[in-house]
Amino acid sequence: MPTNGTAGTTSGGPSTLSVSYDATSKDYTISVAGRSQTFAPGDINASKSSSSGATVYIKTSGSTTDSLTLTNAGTSGALTYEYVGAGFWQRTVQGAGTVSISPPV
Repeated sequence: MPTNGTAGTTSGGPSTLSVSYDATSKDYTISVAGRSQTFAPGDINASKSSSSGATVYIKTSGSTTDSLTLTNAGTSGALTYEYVGAGFWQRTVQGAGTVSISPPV
């Protein structure tokens, strides 16, 4: 992860990831290693959800941007499933001249 033009490092180990879905509000709440975020239907970024294969949620608060990409349910072929098949969550924090990216989960 480059920071200010220099090579950065990342490290990590096993963590417990929690994913919950509220069927009434259609919110996803993701929590891991001291960070948590809730993504609602209003956070869907239609311009980033460029295909029928994935839905992208973007949530920005101040200098912190969280993005969640979820694969959409498959309807045919080997990857037929009713709910989300996979997901990717990343947090980016922009500071004075620096950008910090949390390891994706």
